Amino acid sequence: MERLKQCFRDTGLEPADIPAAFVIHEVISVGIAVGFWSACHAVQPSQRFFTAGASTAGRNPGAQRLYNSALLTAEKTVARMPWLKRVPVLGRDTTKLTVSLAESIAVRACIKPVTFPFKIWASYQVVMLAKRAGWQTAIKFPTKAQATT
Repeated sequence: MERLKQCFRDTGLEPADIPAAFVIHEVISVGIAVGFWSACHAVQPSQRFFTAGASTAGRNPGAQRLYNSALLTAEKTVARMPWLKRVPVLGRDTTKLTVSLAESIAVRACIKPVTFPFKIWASYQVVMLAKRAGWQTAIKFPTKAQATT
């Protein structure tokens, strides 16, 4: 444990910085998720780039039924999301929303080896920027000297 603490100290971080870094990491994650969902909604990669596979759909009717059933279930779930009614830009096409969500999840899974280290690095940079600017973290843990007295 001391080795881990020393690693944090060497980079300029304290245990009190972890909650702020976690929140920043999650905000970046939500931003990336929304960004990719929006991009997939606008670009429609499965329609634009993968139309060649559509001609083979009739070869496996069982798989097609399973796909249609899963899509219908997902569409019903998306249609029940109350916040979608408040975002008129998205429209009411639940199929397009559902497919674009699945596409964005697939794309983000493929690029996770790049995005996860980026989010860690960006969180670190924001925390260090905040510390240089003099912002204090909300949680202060006692030092070893304070804990023994």
